[in-house]
Amino acid sequence: ENSPPPPPQAANQNNNNEHDDREYDEQHKNGYKPPVRRSQSQLVALLAALHSDCFLVLEELCNFAAKQKVDRSFIQSQQWSSFLFSNKNDLDVINVRSRSLSLRLINSAMNSVGAHLSSTKKWISLIRTYLVPTLCANVTSTIESIIQMAMNIFKALVHRFGHHLVSEVGVLFDSFLLLASSPNSTFQQKLEVLKVLADICSDGRTTVSLFLNYDCSNQATRPKVFQRIISTVEQINNT
Repeated sequence: ENSPPPPPQAANQNNNNEHDDREYDEQHKNGYKPPVRRSQSQLVALLAALHSDCFLVLEELCNFAAKQKVDRSFIQSQQWSSFLFSNKNDLDVINVRSRSLSLRLINSAMNSVGAHLSSTKKWISLIRTYLVPTLCANVTSTIESIIQMAMNIFKALVHRFGHHLVSEVGVLFDSFLLLASSPNSTFQQKLEVLKVLADICSDGRTTVSLFLNYDCSNQATRPKVFQRIISTVEQINNT
């Protein structure tokens, strides 16, 4: 007697298995390697190595962004001097581009860093030790692109790391507000400060946090940030 035909589900399963086998053989012919399964300890070690790389990159970017001049050893290199420096203005152009690119990458890192990495003590320590002085060094620049990037980074610090860097954010606010009210500041510098203040104050939670952490603080060393924002805007409006 003829055996009955296999049920439709079994036939479909056989076809799927044959398809998977053909796909597996095709992948191996093309040099495909299956993903390596790692233990928990290996994943922890890998994550620590990746974090270490991120810390190193942030530190070096801050160093590049804080440089006011191109390294003398780089200038004197016979391999690059004739190729890069055709006139005296080339040094300034390279310095501006290097600082601007470094600040742009720092801004991207501050806005896109994940919650786990951004909450580590090392990351906060790097911001406190390297990034805050870098912002202070660049905010007084007369170059529009550098001022804008420095201000954007400052906004990211206030929104994302303000609760970790209360003292440092207060110092930066103090510096920026002095810059906005100084008669020696350029129009572009004052305009960028006003843009940052408008963006920060448009967020109700940030505004309340600034008022509670600084204006209502019992610590005499903390500036009255919210009060100074209002007085600075009023002063600029009257000039």
